[in-house]
Amino acid sequence: MRKQTKYIGTVAFMGGVPTIPTPFVKSWTDFIVYNSKYIDGEIFYMTPTTSLHFQARNEIVDKMKGDWVLMLDTDNKFPPNTLHRMLARFHQHDLDVLTGLYQFKQRPHSPVLFKWKENITSRVIQFQTQAVDQFNYIEVECAGAGCLLVRDRVFVRILEELKENPFDHIPPLGEDFSFFKRLQRLDIQAICDPSIHVEHLRWEGTTPPEYHPSEYVS
Repeated sequence: MRKQTKYIGTVAFMGGVPTIPTPFVKSWTDFIVYNSKYIDGEIFYMTPTTSLHFQARNEIVDKMKGDWVLMLDTDNKFPPNTLHRMLARFHQHDLDVLTGLYQFKQRPHSPVLFKWKENITSRVIQFQTQAVDQFNYIEVECAGAGCLLVRDRVFVRILEELKENPFDHIPPLGEDFSFFKRLQRLDIQAICDPSIHVEHLRWEGTTPPEYHPSEYVS
């Protein structure tokens, strides 16, 4: 349904918000410059018009062009070559779903990776990577969608076989976990490449105990 296009794929960030962190903007700018130099083919860049997550991600799927889409969250900071590296993994191993690795903002900062226990999830605290053709990966049951690369054919299967939008909520799950639940229903394996690391941005307040008058220089 999104074939016959000059674009090789789509990159979208979760916009629709009044402000975006400066580190993300810097990453996004460097990322586009890098892609224009080192990735063959034209990329369609877009952002959804709403900040409501499930609607925003479904809008991305509806408007995407090409054979894949990379979704990025605006509270992340990422290297310029992120897409280049993810596409290399994608094509070399014919993957359907690939995520980079990012961590929770709160201690102990475990990876945003999960295992299914019936219809709920539990965090992956420890994990082992598997090596295939010098590619170390983690088979993922569920993950966040802050750095998520998905083939168009996955969305086609969800729409045609499940008759559902990919990111509609499956109560009590959020939009990202609902997507991974649909992958489970269709027996589609998601992969995490832990070498593709994305920094999860966080705000930290300054408190009175951190004030050290002795360090003041007039």
